[in-house]
Amino acid sequence: MPELEVANLHLWRGERHVLRRLSFTLPEGRALQLLWPNGAGKTSLLRTLAGFLHPEEGEVRWNGQSVSKTRDEWHRDLAWLGHDLALKADLTPVENLAFVLGLRRAATREQIEAQLAAAGLPVHCYELTVRRLSAGQQRRVALARLVAWDARLWLLDEPAA
Repeated sequence: MPELEVANLHLWRGERHVLRRLSFTLPEGRALQLLWPNGAGKTSLLRTLAGFLHPEEGEVRWNGQSVSKTRDEWHRDLAWLGHDLALKADLTPVENLAFVLGLRRAATREQIEAQLAAAGLPVHCYELTVRRLSAGQQRRVALARLVAWDARLWLLDEPAA
């Protein structure tokens, strides 16, 4: 059973001690929502869990193993959705999902369109380039990609934004 464990995490951002002795366990199938005030370290924690930042102290474990020692497995099981949606602006939503899913497994157009529909993207948007979509529609494409990636752990930075 996959499990995320954070043990005694300390993180500095410049002169500021953002995270102090943070510890928690997140079992499979559970969600953790961070309801901290602005500037309290939510994004820094998520970026640390994703491996973009490195803590000064403490450890992040996945399935009982340090993610620093099992980086490939960790990244296979992880999906990240940050402020930058990382969509290819000159591609359509269908092409964006086909590209990403092609890295993981083959996907038919019908499967891709089903993911976009499940995310609430209107059908008329499927063949528009991403740059022509509204911010909300772009977010839906990114969420469809996240679901289609089939990761065991999602890290979402301000998913309702």
